[in-house]
Amino acid sequence: MSNNIFKNLLIVGGGGAIAQLFNVLSTPLITRLYSPSSYGEWAYIIAMVALFSDVSVLRYELAVVLPKTNIAAANIVGLSVILAIVSTSMMCIVMVLWGDLLFGELVQWLWLLPPLVIMPGIYQTLLSWCTRTKDFFVLSVAGILLVLVTIIVQLGGVWYSTQSSMGLIWGTLIGQLVALGFIGIIVVCKNKSLFSEISLKGMQSVFVQFKNYPLYMVPYTLISVFKNRTVIYILNYAGDIVNIGYYAFSDRLIRLPGNFISGAIRPVFFQQASVSGLKAIEALLVRALFLINRFSTPLLVFFIFEASDIFLLIFGKDWQAASFYAIVLSFPAYFSIHINWLDRGMDVLGCQKLVFQLEMTFSVLSLLGLVFGAFFLENIDYGIMLQAGILCFYQGFWLICFFKNARFDFRKLLNLCLSCSVLVVTCTCFLFFGKRMLPIMWAEGIYLMVYAYACLRILPNDWGKLKSEVTNLPLDDYK
Repeated sequence: MSNNIFKNLLIVGGGGAIAQLFNVLSTPLITRLYSPSSYGEWAYIIAMVALFSDVSVLRYELAVVLPKTNIAAANIVGLSVILAIVSTSMMCIVMVLWGDLLFGELVQWLWLLPPLVIMPGIYQTLLSWCTRTKDFFVLSVAGILLVLVTIIVQLGGVWYSTQSSMGLIWGTLIGQLVALGFIGIIVVCKNKSLFSEISLKGMQSVFVQFKNYPLYMVPYTLISVFKNRTVIYILNYAGDIVNIGYYAFSDRLIRLPGNFISGAIRPVFFQQASVSGLKAIEALLVRALFLINRFSTPLLVFFIFEASDIFLLIFGKDWQAASFYAIVLSFPAYFSIHINWLDRGMDVLGCQKLVFQLEMTFSVLSLLGLVFGAFFLENIDYGIMLQAGILCFYQGFWLICFFKNARFDFRKLLNLCLSCSVLVVTCTCFLFFGKRMLPIMWAEGIYLMVYAYACLRILPNDWGKLKSEVTNLPLDDYK
C-alpha cells in the first residue's frame, strides 16, 4: 500500500517537476524575447477566455473520481464533452455580438477563442479519468507535453513576429491541442468498451446525481476567475498594457511552486481520500503540511528580501519593475501552497455549499479591497495589497474549516502555525541582521547554505516519517 502511494507520488511529482523545470528554464528566454506589453496582450486574452473555459463543462470534471462504478464515471465524461461543445457555441454567440467591445485592438484573435475554450474542459475531464483509473503516467506525460510544446512554439514564434503576442497565443493553443490529443487517444483506446456504454439516460442520471457541481462550483469558479483576473480587467480599462504584463508575469511565476506541489499531490490525495475517507489519512495530511511548510518558508523570506535583484539578474532590466507585484503576490501564494492540494477534500466531505459560501464572501471582500484601492485611493497598487491581505486571511480560514469538517485534531493545526511563526522570525532575523553585519553577498550565501544543509539533514527525516504514515492505509478499487 505504502509503495503504491509513493510510486504514484513519484510518477506525478516527477512529471510535474520536469514540466516546471521546462517552465523555469524557459522563463528568462521568454522575458528577453517578449516585451511586457506583448505579454500583457496575451495575458488579457487568456483572462477573457478563462471566463468561459473554466466552466465549460459546468465543473462536472471534478465528479469523475467520485462514482462507485466506472460506467457512471464514463457517463460523466460523455456529459462533459457535450457541455464543452454547448459552452463553446454560446461563447461564439457572445463574441459575435460583443467581441469588438470586449477585445478592442485584440479582436483579430477572436477566431482562436473557440478551441481555447473547448479544449481545457475536456482535457481536465480526461485528467480526472486518469486520476480515477490511477493512470498517473499518462497524466504526467500529458502535463509535460502541454508545457514543452507550449514553450517550443512560444520561443519559435518570436522569430516570426518579433515583440508581438502572436507567438505566446499560438504556443498556448498548440500546446493544449497536442496534450489533449495525446491523452484523448490513449484514454479512448484503453476504454473503448466502457465508453461504448455511455447513454443519454446515464448522462441524465449523473447530471442530477452530481448537480451540486453546476449549482455551487460554477458560481464558485466564476467568482474565483473574477477575483484573480479583475486586476487585469482594470488595468486594461486604464489602457495600462505594460503593467498587465508585469502583473500577469509575476502571478504566473509566483504560482509555479504551488502548481507543482498541488499537481504532484492532489490527484493521488483525491483518489485515496475518495476511497479511504479523510479521517483515515489525517496523519498523512498533517505530516505533508509540516513538510511543505518547512521547505517553503525560508524561500519565501529570502524572496521577499531579494526579489528586485532576482528579477534584474534573471529576467532582465525591462522586467525588474514586476518584482513589486511578485512580492505582494508571494504572500497569498505561500498560503496557497499549503492548501491548494487539499481543495478536493471538501468534495469528498460533500461541502460544496460551504466552499461556495466561503469563496463568495471572501471574493467579494477581496474585490472590494481592490476597487477601494484602485478608485478611492486612486492607486491600484494599494488595491492589490489589500486584496492580497484578504486572500491570506481567507486561505487560513479555509484551512480551519477544512480541519473542522474533517474532524481533524486542531492541536496539530496550532502546532503548524507555531512552527511556521518561529521559522519566519528566525529566517527574517538571520537575513536582516546578517546583511548589516556582513557583506550582502556573504549573508545571502550563508543563508542559502544553511537552508541547503537543513534540507539535506532535516527534510529526509520528515519524508521518512511521512512515508511511515501510509503503511497501513486501507485500499479499495473502483468497480
